[in-house]
Amino acid sequence: MILIKFVYFDYGGSHSSVLAANIHLGNLNSAKTPSDAELINLPLFDKTVPEDFGTMQYVGQDENNHEVYVFGTRHSDFTATINGLAALLGVSTEYTFVGTMPYVNYLLRLGGFLSRGLSAPSLGRPFVFRGAKMAYPALANLVDRVKVETI
Repeated sequence: MILIKFVYFDYGGSHSSVLAANIHLGNLNSAKTPSDAELINLPLFDKTVPEDFGTMQYVGQDENNHEVYVFGTRHSDFTATINGLAALLGVSTEYTFVGTMPYVNYLLRLGGFLSRGLSAPSLGRPFVFRGAKMAYPALANLVDRVKVETI
């Protein structure tokens, strides 16, 4: 059995991808929207720095021993590119790349820009928390679909 590595990615690698990775790992209950405290206590949530971009960050291992990572791409739509590269390198059966950008709403964008882009978390986090909670059910559904389709 091949152990697939799951890589959830978005623009900054700090919000929607981190939520999806933690849902995948069971660190967050997919049926219950997390509180602000649960969100901010997640490793990597709203904590990336410029040096993190383009680097896969290990989040953990799921119940089937698959490794789970997050990745900030600095691009809005990177899905075709990253899957194309995986195919060229012959690793597309070892990695499942899951773009979470379609689930990023305007509040997450604004909050992420303020918090991470302008290094003003006190201004951005209220928007990040609200946007994350709005996106949460769809992200939980995405993770459920990914796990059913690949495992």
